Amino acid sequence: MKIGDLSSAPYNPRKIDATALEGLKKSLGHFGDLSGITFNRGTGNLVTGHQRIKALKEQHGDDLKIIMDSNNGWIHTPGGIQIMVRFVDWDLTREQAAN
Repeated sequence: MKIGDLSSAPYNPRKIDATALEGLKKSLGHFGDLSGITFNRGTGNLVTGHQRIKALKEQHGDDLKIIMDSNNGWIHTPGGIQIMVRFVDWDLTREQAAN
């Protein structure tokens, strides 16, 4: 399978203008996919996923474990959902650029 095999859903409401698309391409090239949850070990800050973490804490408390697998982790919710956590080790300048 190739990415060309992935068709966009015709009902997708999200649109992106040319300027934002150029910014997204640069971001993907510099940082990879930042969707989901990204935690910077270097600064101890979340880079992405602030609202996801807030929602998980409200639903399940602070004690949900992150099971490590190489440089990534997985949050396993009591309902059986698995959420990937990407760990990076960036300086503050790179972290702020990603944000």
